[in-house]
Amino acid sequence: MQAPNDVSDINKIQQAVNSGESELQHAIDSTNQFVDEIVTEQEALRKSKNLPIQDFQKFITDDVVEKLDNQISLLNDAAQTAHSMATGAFLNNEKNITVEGTKNLDFVKLEQLADNFNSMAFSIETYGMARSFESWEEASAYLPSRREESLLAIPLNEAIIHSSSVIDEPIIAEPVTEEGNVDGQSVASTEQTDAERYPEAITSVFKISEAMDSHRIIIKELDQLSALLEVYSSEFRQDPEGTLAQAKGHLERIKVAAQTERTGFEKFFKTAGPEAN
Repeated sequence: MQAPNDVSDINKIQQAVNSGESELQHAIDSTNQFVDEIVTEQEALRKSKNLPIQDFQKFITDDVVEKLDNQISLLNDAAQTAHSMATGAFLNNEKNITVEGTKNLDFVKLEQLADNFNSMAFSIETYGMARSFESWEEASAYLPSRREESLLAIPLNEAIIHSSSVIDEPIIAEPVTEEGNVDGQSVASTEQTDAERYPEAITSVFKISEAMDSHRIIIKELDQLSALLEVYSSEFRQDPEGTLAQAKGHLERIKVAAQTERTGFEKFFKTAGPEAN
């Protein structure tokens, strides 16, 4: 689903801002629980069946696949919501387009959070197709390590900051001299934010993040094509037309994703110059 990123989708953006926090928290909590349950089930099955790691795919039964798919869907939806919230904060703060409730949203970290949700979803999908684990210990550590590196890398309370949790300190005015100094020291000019210095660059960051969706599609399709090729000869004998159609489908989706417009990259680096590095 295409993430809302313009004024025509302002109602969807506002809806995400209004109710998105609980959805994001649910996605984090449920994925934490999901990872722990999957690892526990995997270990129990290994012990009861005494399966060698080469038979890892036997653990990925139909009911487990359904659980994986449901969690992937939930994470993708959370990524969509986080991106919509980030877009709302950007429009309100940088484009003077009113989106209520965005005052305490950090649009940069929300965008990173969206990427992390997508990354975790991709990790779960990869886990379900994995054929290269060399030990059960490696398989058991995969999802927990990906959880730490992606899902939990950006705490939600850093992306959504509640003013009610901040204790307001009384402001004590300092004596100002006729020269405009405070206690004899010059008043420093307010430093510009990156958004103020490079407004076009910040806009392009959102375009870049959208282009990253095509990157994930390519990786996913390559992984699935690779898995198909591993059993290609046997499946081809059973269903040659169907197997060829699957392979062609993967290649077509890769081709489409590779042709996605990426003008945001060029615009960003031209605008930001050396500081883009």
